[in-house]
Amino acid sequence: MITKILLADSGTGKSEEMLKMLLNLEPIKAASITILNVIPSQNNSDVLAQKQSASETLVQTMAESLKLPPSQVSTLIREGDPKSSSARWLMSLMWIWSSWAPEA
Repeated sequence: MITKILLADSGTGKSEEMLKMLLNLEPIKAASITILNVIPSQNNSDVLAQKQSASETLVQTMAESLKLPPSQVSTLIREGDPKSSSARWLMSLMWIWSSWAPEA
């Protein structure tokens, strides 16, 4: 049974669409969802504030569209290179899972 899912969306909506389909499967329905959005680093604090605000709106909209209880969905916004940051989070989660997973 899957208990945690990281949704790292690029803004295309494809991963959100896939997650909605997966949530129809019984073993996944109770999984907690973390929505990750990575915003590019900015030198200008005004631009960074605008990007953070847009990111907060995006993850909130995604969380609401999943139609899950708020206790089941969390959001995570990070600053950095979107591709490497998402990959780094995924690798950390995979390491945690592989360290925890019982041996087959």
